[in-house]
Amino acid sequence: MREPIRLALLHLQIIDGVGPVTIKRMHDTLGNDLPRVYEMSAHDISSRIGLPQKMSTTVATGLRDQTVLESERELMARHGIEWLCIADTTYPELLKHIHVPPAVLYYRGNSNILNHLNPVTMLFQNCMSITV
Repeated sequence: MREPIRLALLHLQIIDGVGPVTIKRMHDTLGNDLPRVYEMSAHDISSRIGLPQKMSTTVATGLRDQTVLESERELMARHGIEWLCIADTTYPELLKHIHVPPAVLYYRGNSNILNHLNPVTMLFQNCMSITV
């Protein structure tokens, strides 16, 4: 049930020009309906989510390119990288409560350690990299 939401968040994360504020706004607005964004035009995204037309076009165009998502997943698998997204129950609780939490966290090893780290030390631009 959660997998379509997870994949949509991952896909949004890797679209050039789409940042955490846009992803949060989309996730907050659409919630469990986030995967429906694949069916939306740029105009639909703009009017439903309230994004500027240029950003809506970037999102719609980026989501049409499934090869980027497939390549990302293959790359992660090849290097043993796992990921969590904000919709996961195992996403670090402290990070959920910052102003703009990262939509996706990449990790290698035991994700439970993420709940014991200081969130400030974990954050980087759009993703994090911790080997545990």
